[in-house]
Formats: sequence, C-alpha cells, structure tokens
Amino acid sequence: MSKGIGAVLRLPLFSSALNLFVLLSTFIAWQPWKQEITQKIFFPFGVMALLCLSFFNVPKRRLSNWHIGLFLLWSLISVFLHARIFDTSVTWRYFNFYLMSEGFIHVLFAGVLFKLIYENVDRLPALIVPVLFYLGRAICIKSLTPLFAIIICSLIYCWYWKKFTIFSWISLFATWFVWHNWQYIVMKAQARIVAWPLAFKQLSIVGSGFDKGIMCNMILKPVVGWGYIHNDFLNVGRDLGYVALVIIACFLFKFFRRFDFRFLSMACLCSLIICFFQTTMYMPRLAVIVISLFALKEIQCPQ
Repeated sequence: MSKGIGAVLRLPLFSSALNLFVLLSTFIAWQPWKQEITQKIFFPFGVMALLCLSFFNVPKRRLSNWHIGLFLLWSLISVFLHARIFDTSVTWRYFNFYLMSEGFIHVLFAGVLFKLIYENVDRLPALIVPVLFYLGRAICIKSLTPLFAIIICSLIYCWYWKKFTIFSWISLFATWFVWHNWQYIVMKAQARIVAWPLAFKQLSIVGSGFDKGIMCNMILKPVVGWGYIHNDFLNVGRDLGYVALVIIACFLFKFFRRFDFRFLSMACLCSLIICFFQTTMYMPRLAVIVISLFALKEIQCPQ
C-alpha cells in the first residue's frame, strides 16, 4: 500500500509544483514600486513547500557547488558578525538579529531553490511566463536595462554565429533607439552615476550585514533623498562585503569558462547585465528568474 502511494506521489508531482511556484511568483502581489512583503513571504515558504515535496521525488542528479555553499556559509556567519547579540541593548540583541536572520533566510532559500531545480527537473517550461511578463512590462514602461541587455546579448550571439545580416539590423535598431531616446537614457544614467560612487564608499571586507529595514537596498543621495543603488553586486558588497564579491567572482569565472554562446548561456549573460544595472536579486519575483536560468545552465553543463 505504501509503495503504491509513493508511486502516485512520484508521478509529475514535484515537477508540476515547481512549475506552479515559478508561475505564481510572477503574479502574487506584484507591486513594482513597493517593498513586496507578500512576495517576500511567498518566496521562502514556497521553497519550503517544494523542499517537502522533494522527499517524494527521486533526484535525477546531485548538486555539488562549493561557490554556492561558501556563499551560504558566509551569509550565515555575517548574521552573527553584525547582529550585536552580546550587546546589552534588547533592541540590538533581538530585533536587529531577527531582521538580519530574515535576510539570511532569503539567501538560504535561494540556494535551496537552485539545488531543487538542478536535482529534480530537466526543463522548466513555466519560466517563459515570468520572463515574458517581465520583458513585456519593460517595453510598456520603457525600462532601459532589460532592453539594452537583450540588444547587447543579441549582437554578441549574432556576431559569434556569423549571422551578420541580423547583426546589422539589430545595430541599426539600437542606433535609432539610442538617438530617439537620448535624453531619457541620460536621465536614467544619472541615477547610477550618483548612486554607485556612494555605494562603493560603503563597501568593506565583511560588509555591514543584511539590511531589512524600510529603506533596504536603497542609499541616501544628496538633494534627491533615498534611491535605489541599481546594482546587485554593490548591494551584495554593502551587505556581505568583499568576501562575498570574491565568491561571486569565482562563480562567474566558472560560468564564463564554460560559456558556449548558445541560448541558455546568452540568457544567463542577459540576466547578469540586468543585475549590474538594476536591483534584481533582492526582488523575489525577479530572483526566481535568475536562479532558474543558472540552475538550468548548470544542468546543461555539469561540473
């Protein structure tokens, strides 16, 4: 009897649940200009549910990745480095420790999601929905970062595979787009020009710890007030320091060493460009896309 129940649960249950999770992450309480509390609850508890379901599933492969493991360990250590748990102040000892633990939980379950995707599926068809939804919104509101990331990656792809006619058409379109939207591009660039040097000055070896306050992932700019840093690497560097950035650099070195200029590699490169110019991994609905792409790439090119 127990074998029969186990056989039923091992049918496409986990794969269906994982695709449903990716699909729902697109639509649950999607508020682009607010701190998405519902998304931040959905992400860790959704991954917890997937972790429970994974016990009914026979893994297709096993993940071994020291970059991810070391990043998770350093994130955990960071909680205790910055939480002031031995301070006499009750506020510092408990409230701040709770907030930093919440930051680590999101990092931890990002790693768990990567592991679950890598070990249990071969493909993730539902991923096309959040990707198209994100790109569609980018076109509607004229969000420059994803548009330029796609253009850059398309040009690289066409040049490498010697599709020079398509390369020429994309180049012409890119030139027209830049010329037609030059003032808007300059305005958007100014936000980065102001924020990046300020954020860089805040970097340190061990970082300042996870910031889950009202102004998390933001920086105080002269005159204009609070604004986003618009760079995930600077965000991570501020929270977890140069140690975390070195680990990420090692992970990316491994990625580019196996770069094959095919669709999945280009999609990952596109997401990296977006992460460099836009806050991405700190927003669950977008982090799910990036994590899924790199996990699928790892399946395609195992170590």
